[in-house]
Amino acid sequence: MVIDGAKAGPAGGLRYVASDECWLGKIDRKDPNKIEWSKLPAHPGNARFAIAGGGSGRDHRVFFTGGTATPHDFRGIAYDGKAAEAPMSASPTTSTATSGRPPVRTPTIPAPTAAES
Repeated sequence: MVIDGAKAGPAGGLRYVASDECWLGKIDRKDPNKIEWSKLPAHPGNARFAIAGGGSGRDHRVFFTGGTATPHDFRGIAYDGKAAEAPMSASPTTSTATSGRPPVRTPTIPAPTAAES
């Protein structure tokens, strides 16, 4: 499953904008190089960029967390030249009340130093 990401922005606007597209890929068991893609409906909420996810075989569910509303380069700089917002955490598995595990620390993107800019 692939959700969100970035797509080309409008002419005269930002180079990239967040995309709310969701896709499901079914891998051919005989030829794993073949993937049949089908479009899924958008998930509830706003599109996110650089979201992370993982599957739970026990629960038969896919969980996603983090991401930012602002597409950015590998240094965390958005395409308007400003630092991207810090990723958010939206996973129910980060709560000790629901998982019995300690909360997961939400990763952040450090702002580049003057030397890196």
